[in-house]
Amino acid sequence: GERGPEDEGLLLRPSPNEMVFWALTPSRLITEEPNNYINMDATALLALITDISHGLAPSVSLLSAEELTEMTGNEHSGLFMKKQAQDELHHPVLSQIEPHLAAKQMVSTPIAVWHVLKILNTMGSAEERARGEDILRRLLIVGPRDSVAREAQAQAAREGEHYDLEPELVVEVSPRVAALSSSRIVHARNKEVFGVADTLRIPTLTSNQRFVQTAAQAGVFVRAALHAPRALVTYELSEELARRYPPREAPDPSYACGVQ
Repeated sequence: GERGPEDEGLLLRPSPNEMVFWALTPSRLITEEPNNYINMDATALLALITDISHGLAPSVSLLSAEELTEMTGNEHSGLFMKKQAQDELHHPVLSQIEPHLAAKQMVSTPIAVWHVLKILNTMGSAEERARGEDILRRLLIVGPRDSVAREAQAQAAREGEHYDLEPELVVEVSPRVAALSSSRIVHARNKEVFGVADTLRIPTLTSNQRFVQTAAQAGVFVRAALHAPRALVTYELSEELARRYPPREAPDPSYACGVQ
């Protein structure tokens, strides 16, 4: 008959927020010795960096969806910002992430770091950029020799921007992730992020539940820990909030990293 999660030793561990966080841990990937590495995809890095998870959620939640839409210039962005700020008040994302980072070395692929850098440089607030620089320098960059970030780096170089995203440790995408049929969800960037972690047999911290589920439906159960999504507050919104409300003291970003 059709194989289900039970056949792969799938463990579901719902958090108090239920669908916001759960973990997929195929038993065949569990080693005798604890693994001291965790793979950070772009969504996890942004959740650590955003001002929303560092004290700005109360201010954002005071604004209406209409006000946020006007500030962001996009109705979808305004609604999403409102919802994530409200969710942050009840379910802080750092409390979902921190347990997975304790005593761990964070690793990330070139394409994930590239994605975060482009977002930060395009729209990050001053605090988000400073926090992002601190967090990104703690990463060990691992990835394939022919990363999908190479083309993006080459294009940026032609535009006068230079990024050093050469992997410190060369790790290829696992054959089973590479063999997944490509789609709007299962594209080259996601294959690199999850496939490198699959080769290393380490979990990926992510809010990309759709990739995890799509891969599982294809019989590939990647090891992952899911958290709620968080977007950057952005420079424009941060400046507007600073004008409307007195600045709040944000937590030290280093405590969220769990890496000494």
